[in-house]
Amino acid sequence: MKLFKLSFVILLFVIVLPFSATADEPEGFENYFSNVSTSLDLTDQQKTEVRPIFLSSFNESESIFQKYGFYPAKGERPSIFKIGDMKKEIEQSEAKTDEQLNKILSSQQMDDLKQFRDEEEKKIEKEYEENKK
Repeated sequence: MKLFKLSFVILLFVIVLPFSATADEPEGFENYFSNVSTSLDLTDQQKTEVRPIFLSSFNESESIFQKYGFYPAKGERPSIFKIGDMKKEIEQSEAKTDEQLNKILSSQQMDDLKQFRDEEEKKIEKEYEENKK
């Protein structure tokens, strides 16, 4: 049984590979953006339009994870008592992101994004389980 369902923004921590970050982009963002762009088959125009949205979401999720001490790669997550609060903040962030993306992406791409999130969520849960202390 899942203790909690993680959303798209949590996957950001897991798929991060070492990358040199630019001044405006945190480490790992380029890898993440490349993966999501490929999964959604974004056009060059869409990439330009959605990049700042995904960057904002990425930064917001990092803040939420730090606030609650969620680090799947280290096998660390908040206590059962704080998971609900973290999940609520993540869902609010995701909803805000989706509202913006709905104006740019097709309904098929939004469906693909949901599938991408679900697949990445499973990877995150697996990574946490493999690394938990």
